[in-house]
Amino acid sequence: QALPSPIINLGFPKMGSSSAHAFFGCGGLTSMHYRCNYAKACAECIRESIEAGEPPFSRCDKADAYTQIDANTKPDYSFPQIEYLENIVLGVKKATFLLPFRNMDNWYKSV
Repeated sequence: QALPSPIINLGFPKMGSSSAHAFFGCGGLTSMHYRCNYAKACAECIRESIEAGEPPFSRCDKADAYTQIDANTKPDYSFPQIEYLENIVLGVKKATFLLPFRNMDNWYKSV
């Protein structure tokens, strides 16, 4: 049985988001990684959607999986998986949420 979509990765950067993106792509799923449309980071379109009173991903391109939703580059550090967690969980009715974890020493070194 297929998992409900979209699949949304709530993990932090460097926690396997690129691997998840490649995995879902190999499986024939549409996957967004960092950019949720040509011009915007996923974090930006999520924020715009929520501020407009719309569902969290309404201003993002439609995908089966969103594997990195944060913006972790200057000047726009944004972590919707923290800042808008409640909006995402309540606003996306049928979704599968991923929360990958990694050895913290290895994670720290990779950041």
